[in-house]
Amino acid sequence: MWTFLIMSTMAPAWIQEVSPAPEAKLEAIDFATQVQPLLNARCYECHGNGKSKGKLALDSKESIFRERDGGAVVMAGDPQGSGLLARIALPAHDDDAMPPEGDRLSADEQALLARWIREGAVMPDRMADPPDAGAFALSREARQQVVTHADHLKRAGALVEARSRVDERVVINASLVDPPFGDAKLGLVLALNEAVVELNLSRSAVTESGLRALADAPSWPNLESIQLDGTAVTGGALVQLIQRAPALKSLNLHSSGLNDAMLLSMASASKGGSLRRIYVWNTNVSAEGVAAAAGANDVLVLVSE
Repeated sequence: MWTFLIMSTMAPAWIQEVSPAPEAKLEAIDFATQVQPLLNARCYECHGNGKSKGKLALDSKESIFRERDGGAVVMAGDPQGSGLLARIALPAHDDDAMPPEGDRLSADEQALLARWIREGAVMPDRMADPPDAGAFALSREARQQVVTHADHLKRAGALVEARSRVDERVVINASLVDPPFGDAKLGLVLALNEAVVELNLSRSAVTESGLRALADAPSWPNLESIQLDGTAVTGGALVQLIQRAPALKSLNLHSSGLNDAMLLSMASASKGGSLRRIYVWNTNVSAEGVAAAAGANDVLVLVSE
């Protein structure tokens, strides 16, 4: 759920430093050519193109300016009162940080949004379709998997939905199932292996044995993100799963049973692949373990605090 953090006394310095000096003559920020492309690239995966994670969409003027839970996503003229800026300024390890995975917005990108808001957050009543809407069509076989098996997962308590209105790949969220989603139900996930792009098993009862069954699938061609935070997994089966998922970019293992040896194995197995970020704080991984894994894979970002 989107929770706003209106931090007037804790606003990052860049929010207060983006106003140009009086003599500076800068053109006003243009929403269509500067702001919307940034939102499209960094936010619309969850909050645009038909997606409204946490009941928040950033692809309509109405949604952007609507107040929620006592705060506003964007408050025209007031960067410090805008929840959007508060969320993107949080450190990566904060559960409320946005985006929740992947690289943080750069200081320049944050300053651009702050300046746009300070200037009045001017935008058209109807936003143009983004130039890159992230369209993705599943193969006929993968689409049939979804038609045949998605309802079984839903009946087991998991959320199953297309990534967006133009991206047919499937997002599975089993983190809220009560009682917790366990190994016995992973066969339902396995049946959608060609269609899954995001798999959230946070706080589930999934074990190494269950993950081994997923890793035995021939391939997970579209899987980009796996969340296993708050589980008992140690990472052993993930080494094989990483090798089966060529598109995997992000792996969340914070508060799990991960240790130095398994982290090093995963870092080595993913070298030369697409995996770029592993979240490892509150695990059995030591600072030395993080350093060793970083040495084994120099493009991998290990978020340890």
